[in-house]
Amino acid sequence: MSDRDGFIQEHYNRVFNHNLNWEPVSPCLIGNGIISLNQELKNKCVNLFDEINSSLMLFIPASGTGSRMFAFLNHSNLLEHFRTDQNVSRFFASIEKFAFWDLLPEHIKCSTKDENKLLAILNFLLEEEGLNFKNLPKGLIPFHKYQDVILNPFEEQVVQAAGIQNGLIKVHFTIQDKFKNEIKNSLEGILKNLGRVNIEFSSQSTESDVLVFNAQGYPCIDSQDNFIKMPGGHGALLRNLNHIENDIVLIKNIDNVVHQDRYNESFLIWKELIGMMFIIKQEAREIWENPVLANLIAFNSKYQLFDEVQLSQITDADEIRLILDRPFRICGMVKNQGEPGGGPFWIRKDGEISKQIVEKSQIQENNSNAELIAKSTHFNPVMMVVSNIGFNGNKYNLEKFADHSNFLVVEKYVNGELIKFAELPGLWNGGMAYWNSVFVEVPDAVFSPVKSVMDLLRPEHLGH
Repeated sequence: MSDRDGFIQEHYNRVFNHNLNWEPVSPCLIGNGIISLNQELKNKCVNLFDEINSSLMLFIPASGTGSRMFAFLNHSNLLEHFRTDQNVSRFFASIEKFAFWDLLPEHIKCSTKDENKLLAILNFLLEEEGLNFKNLPKGLIPFHKYQDVILNPFEEQVVQAAGIQNGLIKVHFTIQDKFKNEIKNSLEGILKNLGRVNIEFSSQSTESDVLVFNAQGYPCIDSQDNFIKMPGGHGALLRNLNHIENDIVLIKNIDNVVHQDRYNESFLIWKELIGMMFIIKQEAREIWENPVLANLIAFNSKYQLFDEVQLSQITDADEIRLILDRPFRICGMVKNQGEPGGGPFWIRKDGEISKQIVEKSQIQENNSNAELIAKSTHFNPVMMVVSNIGFNGNKYNLEKFADHSNFLVVEKYVNGELIKFAELPGLWNGGMAYWNSVFVEVPDAVFSPVKSVMDLLRPEHLGH
């Protein structure tokens, strides 16, 4: 088999011969995989954060484009959908409430009440001759307006990062390189006021791009007879994270940006989770240095990292050290307010049970699994604090703690044609499969995702 054929076969197997070699056992619930902090522990965590001057890094995946935010407006007959689709009609009826309203020229603003000019308005918003939102990174689209100040997610994430540690923090964005100068320019004004915040950028390696297949299982080819590829998904960012030297790294998505009304609550939750990381790592270190099984069991009863059966099978000090000698992550989990789906689950793989973040698409559809999903109570992590430095002071190679077989198969329609491809194991799914994970319930006030532009009309984004 040639190298080309082997490359095709490898990617084909990921998409069409991919069988999950694990099964869900039960959802993680409060008291069974998810912990709820009492006020005393919260205060202890915050006080510890204030005492320790540790170098922090905020890591934000930010390469996604804004096109999906406006997908519901992309109709060939916009006027018909304006009259029949409530989202479309509400978008235009509420357009003055969006932060980008002030960026529209007067002749566009004057057209918003004219049904015959809706397409011209939309073209100005989305296309290159206007604001180009369809092609820009989501992080460059204005989300919030505060009096006369309009902030996009890049700007606001930096502002909020500075508030965590009085400006003594690094912020690392993973971006598309072609927008780097535009992103840097958008941040200039903010950085003049904040001073000490350091900004870093990296891009997702094209080496992680994946092959795209049609419904018949053939690789998709462009007009120059080249393979059509797609970015490998969030999981490809494990390489970027692996190059960060800071011991404590905070992770959140670019579109989870809270309104300034919620800044203080967000700062407090970050401090609680960071302080908890210091506490957990110190307690784990003491057990690692003096490995006693009873102490590990007591540690686990507080933080619920490991399956109790797994701990009962440990026989010596080396096994205690081995189970602790991994990267740690503390995941802030909000209650699932909508339809239950993916999230934190106990899963069984190769006879062992562990805590994982599972996407709904990874759970086989059957009655038993449907019952498990219905019982789940919490969403995927909305914020994470991770530590990738070992007890000996050496940095872990994060690639060694990923489940590289845990692909996410994606199906979508492009120009009416079904395509399929397999994204790499998600950064906080398979990418962190063998980390030591602590799941902590956090208030939903720290979770304000923007998947559709209509999300910006919710009270939490309008400051109500």
